Amino acid sequence: MTGALLYTVAMLLIEYYQYNTVTTTDVKITEWATFPSVTLCNTCPFKNVDARSDTAIFKLAASVSDLKSSAFQVNNSDPEMEALMATDILDLQYKYVYTAEDLFLRAQYERKDINISDAFEVIETSMGRCFTFNGPEYIFKNGPRVATQDGRESGLRVYARLNQDKYFIFRDLTAGIRYTFQPAPYRSYGDDYCEVTETKDLRHKMVNASFYSYNSCLEQCLSYRASLNCSCYTHLFLKPESCDCPRPCSFTLFDTTMSASQMPSSVSAEYLREVANATSTPDLREDYLEIRVFLETMMFKHEKHDPHFSWRTDGFLCGSKPDHASRTAGSHCPVRIRLYPQATENGPGFFHFSSQTDEILTLMVDTDHFIHSTSIHQMSISY
Repeated sequence: MTGALLYTVAMLLIEYYQYNTVTTTDVKITEWATFPSVTLCNTCPFKNVDARSDTAIFKLAASVSDLKSSAFQVNNSDPEMEALMATDILDLQYKYVYTAEDLFLRAQYERKDINISDAFEVIETSMGRCFTFNGPEYIFKNGPRVATQDGRESGLRVYARLNQDKYFIFRDLTAGIRYTFQPAPYRSYGDDYCEVTETKDLRHKMVNASFYSYNSCLEQCLSYRASLNCSCYTHLFLKPESCDCPRPCSFTLFDTTMSASQMPSSVSAEYLREVANATSTPDLREDYLEIRVFLETMMFKHEKHDPHFSWRTDGFLCGSKPDHASRTAGSHCPVRIRLYPQATENGPGFFHFSSQTDEILTLMVDTDHFIHSTSIHQMSISY
């Protein structure tokens, strides 16, 4: 009897320390849904205001691009290059970055025109200046935008202008718009702990955002450590703090599908040339595109992962590891399963799933340009 009891206890302990979970799923149809934050970035985030290819900043950008041509070798002793290097980074940014009005001709949400300067927040990322619709400042003041309709005629609709005549030779030599959705897709955590991040307790960790993001927190951590080595800070890192970045216990996932068509059609090209002040249809197709982001359906799936053992089941409290109970808010346990791949090949470009704004979910737009309609449906995951 004693041996059987010891064996049972041992097996239960082994099972407990494997941190197995029980998954429950339910599906519901709603009359409205929270719309995601959408961040848009020009693949060349800086504009060549001089429209010349012989300036110091043009050569500097080209020298760090994938081209790596000897024609763009940087001479640090050149007076123009010396003056450029002595210029304050913020002054350079204000001179060469785009504004939302530079990039977007017109925008609609739920079939209503929206003011571009009010609707798109500036966000400084490692890729340059980007613009976020339904961003953290708007959400902090007004709450998130909601969608009451689905289908391609609803959601966000943006007409974008690339301004290729003002491009630098920059990084991957492409022309187009990169965009990402927040919240980010799911990634399993392995043995890592998680923390309930919906509260305001973690907001102090974030320098440039009004809500907590695990990957943004890690980027701040890396910037801080790099600053200790070079005794300097980037313009993205305004206030160094210690690094403590817990994983979130719940978040929303948006699956994405993408479709594309040529813009503009032949019959509408003449009218649009006048509106966009373009000289020809090829010029129009080279420099302009339309982006639509909408909900494909109002059907949502909620997935929850609970610990296999708890006080309600086998008498074990989730959180036996040091600090685990306090960090996971009760019965939440870490998940050891991978639910979704991290990258999916799709369409004329590729998607790379990321969990922060400044790591862009990339859709490379070819220079013959298309209307890109992206539909999304939502999955809420907690554990």
